[in-house]
Amino acid sequence: MKDHTRRHPLRDSSQDRKEAVEVPDTPQTRSPAYALAFADPDFLCRDELRPVRLQLELLKPQLMLDEQGISSTIVMFGGARIPSP
Repeated sequence: MKDHTRRHPLRDSSQDRKEAVEVPDTPQTRSPAYALAFADPDFLCRDELRPVRLQLELLKPQLMLDEQGISSTIVMFGGARIPSP
């Protein structure tokens, strides 16, 4: 989210990621379970999270369209063939 003037009781994800890097080095903080879920690629790539990844793949372009003020689009299905040289 690019709106830097928002007021919210919770920190945003960039603050969480920054502070997660600045924690003391202890056995607890070195554990994979301590890592933030959204910043842990091994966790996000688990088979159980395939539906979540699919939802994110659909949500990402929707949020980008919303940010640009695009409320509707036209999708054309088809194909084009490029002749061999």
